[in-house]
Order: sequence, then structure tokens, then C-alpha cells
Amino acid sequence: MTILNPASFMIPAPTAAKAASTVWSGWTTKPSVASPAAGNTGQEMGATTRHEPLRRKEESTLSLYKRGGVYWSYVYVDGVRHARSTETGNRRLAEQIDQKHKDEVRLKATQFPELNPTMRFAELAAQFLGDGSAKEWHRDRLKLLLPYFAGFSIGKINKAAIRQYRAERHRTKTLTETTVNRDIECLRHLLYWAVDEGILAANPIARIRLERERRKKKPVLSSEEESRLLPAASPHLRDIVIVALDTGMRRGEILNQRWEDVDFARRLLYVTHSKTPEGESREIPLSDRVFTLFSGMRKDSGLIFTFEGKAIFSLKPAGKQPSAERESDTSDSTTCATPSIPDCSNWESREKSAWHFSATPSGTPMKATSMLNFR
Repeated sequence: MTILNPASFMIPAPTAAKAASTVWSGWTTKPSVASPAAGNTGQEMGATTRHEPLRRKEESTLSLYKRGGVYWSYVYVDGVRHARSTETGNRRLAEQIDQKHKDEVRLKATQFPELNPTMRFAELAAQFLGDGSAKEWHRDRLKLLLPYFAGFSIGKINKAAIRQYRAERHRTKTLTETTVNRDIECLRHLLYWAVDEGILAANPIARIRLERERRKKKPVLSSEEESRLLPAASPHLRDIVIVALDTGMRRGEILNQRWEDVDFARRLLYVTHSKTPEGESREIPLSDRVFTLFSGMRKDSGLIFTFEGKAIFSLKPAGKQPSAERESDTSDSTTCATPSIPDCSNWESREKSAWHFSATPSGTPMKATSMLNFR
């Protein structure tokens, strides 16, 4: 009689571990095997096999949720949630609507954008302004760009069109290349925006080279010219000139400055309305002359500089008539009548900036302050 060895009936350890993995009631169980680094295996230690349940894959991608008796479909694509109501409480019908919703969202995400290079520039400008991301300088430049490019297809705005626009601008008005370059920069910005929005495949003027900007000598207002200018200016203009000379503020900053932003205790002026973001929220020390001027006309609130109780919107050189849109009411514009100062009318241009040198209150080294935008 042959005696069988009981060891021959033992199942190898790997086979046993595989057999221990079971699937039941939609749950997958995996054996927890002791780490070999512990020195002994689980079988050697006599430990029982521990099973960790894992949810089904279908549950991890659940997209139907019942809210108020109605199923809602939620689909995530690139971290963005797309929600849609199935408008039904029937589970089977909601699953069909949910699957259709998934297909539509994923198809839209993989499709190429609908390019529209034939869109008119006027329509593009309207969309850009409606988007809410336009800055003030965009609006100013669009007033010049739209009369010329409004009927252009944005896909046909090329280098040749830019050359023609530049020539037209120089033909109608004496301008510097710097001014026209700002127009083209605004136009290029809008076309880049069209690319980002999927309207254009590429910016047709992305590589256009702007004309080189030449520096010009800026006139310097001497002390003698200042002594001639101030007596010749009308009273309300004289005050504005003094502030421009001693603070270096832009014209728009001066005309929009309010009494609430003048700190008499610290002798500081806070600029809160500027052409550029960098120009806002800066503090300007008040010179003795400006401090005395403000102290004599001090108020609790409102604009510092007005004309006949109304806000001043523009300063016009002598001999220049008010613009057509304001001919009926010229109280918002004033004239710089200074016959004793040569070329006073040229101060209206920002490129003709004048610098006034004045000593600090303590008599320490001279500092330069700009008459920017009193022109």
C-alpha cells in the first residue's frame, strides 16, 4: 500500500493568492499580501488574507444626479462642468438623455473652431467692445480705425492694407510715425483677440514691422517764458498752469482731480484718475506755490478746476474753434490766449512736452517736473 505525502496536496502560494481574489455583488476584492520586507510572508505568519473593496468603474464616472425629482446630467471636460437637466424622473429615459449629452459635449470639445475670416472689422470691434476687456486706449484708437477698416474682411487686413492706412493718415493730417504706430498696435491686438476666440486661424499682421520712431527735441520752458506766460493767461488757466509746472501731472489728471484727494495735513495730492494704470494711486508732494493756491480756493468736495461752475473737458489753443459736437455749449472748453509766448498752440500736442525746473521747498538740488498734457 502506497502512502501519499500530504504535502503533495498543498496549493502553491501564488495559486492560492490568485484563488483568494473573488468578485461578488459588483465588488472586486484583492488580497492583502504581507510585505516581504517584514521577514515572513502572510502564510508563514498564519495571518488571514484581508480584502479591500474597490467600486466599479461605472460608479466612478456617475454623471446622473436626482434633484427635486428630476435627473440632471453633469459632464466634465478638461475640468469644466457642463450641466443639463433631463427634465424627467424616469431613470431609463434620463440615462439616454445623459449619454446624448456626453456625446455632444465631447464632440464639441474635439471639433475645430468655426473660423470666420470673412467677418467685417466693424463686427469684430463690436464683439471686442462687448466682451468687456477693452481698455480706454482701445476705444480711442477704434474711433480712428473704424472709419477706414469697418468694411474690411478681417482675413484681408494684410501688410498692404496697413501701408495704405498709414499713407491715408499722413495725407489727411500731419502726424508722427509714433501716432500711427499706436493705431496699428491696437489693430494687431484686436486680430490677436480674434485668434484667441477662434475667429481667425492666425493673425495676418503678426509679423508686421512698425516704423521706427524718431525722437524729437522737446522744448524747455525757461523761467523768462514762464514769467511771460503766467500774467498773460486768464485766471482759471493760470492756476492750471501753475499746477502743471509744479506737479508734472497730465492734462486729464489735472482736470479730473478732486478736493477729496488733496491731503493738506501731509501736503500731498493723490492722483486717482490717470491715462495709465501706473499713473494712478501715486502721491505728489505739494510745492509752496501749489499749497498756497489750493489753500486759497479750498473746498470740501468736487472738482478742483472748473469754468463757470462746470467741468473743463478740453484746453484749446488760441484761434482754434470748439469741436462741432460742442459748438452749442462752449463752457466746457477754454482758450489758451497767450500772444506773448511763441508757439503756444503747439503745447496741445503731448509730444511737445515742456519741462520746468524748480527748486525743492528745502532749497536742495533742482528737480524736473513736467508740464505734461497742458497742451
